[in-house]
Amino acid sequence: STEPLDFAISSPDMVEPYFDVPANRECEQALPVAFSCNNSNPEIRWEGVPEGTVSLALIFDDPTAGGFDHWAIFNIDPSETGLDAGISGRDVNNNPPGDAVELENGFGWDGYLGSCPSGVNLYSWRLYALDDELDAGITTYGALQVAAEDAQIERAEMCHVFDGSQI
Repeated sequence: STEPLDFAISSPDMVEPYFDVPANRECEQALPVAFSCNNSNPEIRWEGVPEGTVSLALIFDDPTAGGFDHWAIFNIDPSETGLDAGISGRDVNNNPPGDAVELENGFGWDGYLGSCPSGVNLYSWRLYALDDELDAGITTYGALQVAAEDAQIERAEMCHVFDGSQI
């Protein structure tokens, strides 16, 4: 029998950092400018979804800026293997898969808000495998994170860095 894959999240669009990264912002991958600010989302992939997963939830935020909200999408069907690039953002017709729900980001629109800091910030991506669907009435990142942690079977994480002076 083959061993199940470890639950993991990744993005083929991330690149090696192309700017100096301060020691307190260390991360092995950077977000290209093409996915910054008001642009649309990079491709996100995952593997090893745990058995018994009923839905997935993704939270992307900026802990450097006190957890600033960049993108949250939940009630993703666990049969999905990722989110295609360009499905969400300021100037696209947001097209989350199936019945997935997007929340309002810190700039006030539903969907993806790219990294757009004044300096070099470190960003967090958390993908939750959940044992239930979450209440579609959830409206805040904080409420989503609490609900996701309550229903979590497993969590996969990745990070990226971005330097706003590159924009």
